[in-house]
Amino acid sequence: MIQQIETTHRQTTQDHWELRKLGSVLRRRWLLLIAVTAVITSGVAYKIWLQKPIYRQQFQLFLDINTGEELSPLSENARTPAFVPLQFRDFKTEMEVLTSYQVISPLLPAIQSRYSDLDYDKLIKNLKLKHQENTALIGVSYEDDNPEKVKFVLEKLAQSYTTYSLNKLQTSTNQAIKLVDDRLPQLKNRVDQLQGQLQQFRRQYNLVDIEQQSKILSDRMGSIIQQKQEAQALMGETRSQAENLQQQLGIDIKQAMAISALSEAPRYLALAEELQKLDSQISSESVRLTEGHPAIIALREKRQRLLPLIEQEVAGVAGSQVGKLDRLPTVSSPDTIRLELTQKLIETGSQLTGIQTRLQSLTASENQARQSLQQFAMVVRRYTDLNRNLEIASQV
Repeated sequence: MIQQIETTHRQTTQDHWELRKLGSVLRRRWLLLIAVTAVITSGVAYKIWLQKPIYRQQFQLFLDINTGEELSPLSENARTPAFVPLQFRDFKTEMEVLTSYQVISPLLPAIQSRYSDLDYDKLIKNLKLKHQENTALIGVSYEDDNPEKVKFVLEKLAQSYTTYSLNKLQTSTNQAIKLVDDRLPQLKNRVDQLQGQLQQFRRQYNLVDIEQQSKILSDRMGSIIQQKQEAQALMGETRSQAENLQQQLGIDIKQAMAISALSEAPRYLALAEELQKLDSQISSESVRLTEGHPAIIALREKRQRLLPLIEQEVAGVAGSQVGKLDRLPTVSSPDTIRLELTQKLIETGSQLTGIQTRLQSLTASENQARQSLQQFAMVVRRYTDLNRNLEIASQV
């Protein structure tokens, strides 16, 4: 502990000695420090005193956003100056043009009449142009140590830029007028040509009232579709009814038509009645006579001779609608209910045939109406294009 206190005391004594030594050095050299500081301060003050003040003034130049040199389509061949959006304007190039010798040189004689030493290079060196973002404004500034010179040069620049802009605008206007004068006859011919095409088109396709004609075609199409749907529904109901009748009678529609025809054929009815009598006679004789008895044999031979006659009559009356005779029900003296059902089946078959014919006709009408609608839509599009071209040409 004692050793630590002694060490601390010794360190404090040493630091005190160094501070006294530093103070002694400063007292000996303070004159030198003051002299150096005075020299530096005097030099800076002298330099500032020798420096001339710089004066700067500026004005804003508005570049007309509609004086672009670009050309855009007007009609098929005509072209005219176009509006150029700010974001696509090349202001850097326009500022280079404004500082070019071609633009600056006309004002140099007036400036040099007062400041003969100011040539193009010196003027451009102190001339600054800066575009203000999102505007058509250009900041024009000039600086010099002579405020009168700054003011004079800026006045001349403003006059020169104003003259340049006016000349440019006048040139653009003259070009536009010349362009219109050159293109006007051709544009008039174009309008007359389009008007003629439009009138001829209306006559060719009988376009009186497009909306009304379109409505008529659409209504016709809708009516055909509705009729077709109704016919298809009726077809389903009639087909179902015919199938039920066929199941009840055990015959199809062709056989029903054959039975109906045979039931009205006198010779067939007579032959069928004779066949029925022979069958009845054979049945009664078979009770008392044997199968080999001459009377039974004679009756069966007579029956066999009768069958070809009946088949021949069936073929003559019903044609190919009926196959063999044994596939037909008995038609002589049919019962009333079966005859009514047979007649109803025949009527149902006729209805099916009529509905099928109507569906075919409606399908053809639907296809024709759909084609007419498509053709009319193409005609309307062509008419609209012609009308729009006429409006564009008339507005030029």
